[in-house]
Amino acid sequence: MKLRKTLREKYNKGLDVLYYRSKIKILSLITPEIDEIENKLLDFGLSDYFDRIIFSMAYHEVDILLTEDQEIHSMWKDHQDIFEGLVVISWEHFLQKFK
Repeated sequence: MKLRKTLREKYNKGLDVLYYRSKIKILSLITPEIDEIENKLLDFGLSDYFDRIIFSMAYHEVDILLTEDQEIHSMWKDHQDIFEGLVVISWEHFLQKFK
């Protein structure tokens, strides 16, 4: 329960930062480019389809992927050279950097 409360608090603080800075961008769900990256991620061992789509969309559309998903963080760290231009950060790091 404590972890859930902590995650919700971090999430709500992060949303406040995003809301007041007007930095939310709506993305297309799938394009040929997103599909190509999604398939690479499967080859790299990222098994969750939605994680692959989210990462692929972020890579093609934004500079920062904000996630608590440790598999995504780990995969990104192992393949940063391929995904140049995208930074994957946690809510805590986001708040420290952009608050």
